[in-house]
Amino acid sequence: MKYFRPEGRACQRGEMIVAKLSRAGCEDRSFSLDPGEYRLGSDFNCEIALIHSEIAPEHLMLKVGEGSASVLLKPGSAATFFNHAAQRNLPLSQEEWTPWRPGDRLVIADIFLELDGVKAEEPDRGESAGKPAKRPLSRKIALAAAPLFILAGLGNSLFT
Repeated sequence: MKYFRPEGRACQRGEMIVAKLSRAGCEDRSFSLDPGEYRLGSDFNCEIALIHSEIAPEHLMLKVGEGSASVLLKPGSAATFFNHAAQRNLPLSQEEWTPWRPGDRLVIADIFLELDGVKAEEPDRGESAGKPAKRPLSRKIALAAAPLFILAGLGNSLFT
């Protein structure tokens, strides 16, 4: 599996945006983001659900286009946005979309979400090379984030 860090180039046909979810003490998980809008929050109705006491039910929005992504913070929510190109934290807006580029990192509580780059799509077995399989994003996110939820629950019950 190869990841590319394009310098300002848009995704080509057959490529997808890849994000990486990480938390101290847990194995990093990567998942693809198809074009569209995604709600990220602690509510299970969100397309990206992260169960954590510091994450609002609808914490922020992600918008993914062909080769681009951006973030919009929901009112009353907090997150840190590390801009890779500037090598510094930048404020997130609740009024306009902030571009999210490869290497940029969102920090919500103790969870890191990084735009990892662009990856060539690989078709599933038995499918033609021109038609990659579509898997529900919510299932991919749930599988990727499951170890984070378990660790968070254990930590909360052990230390409270």
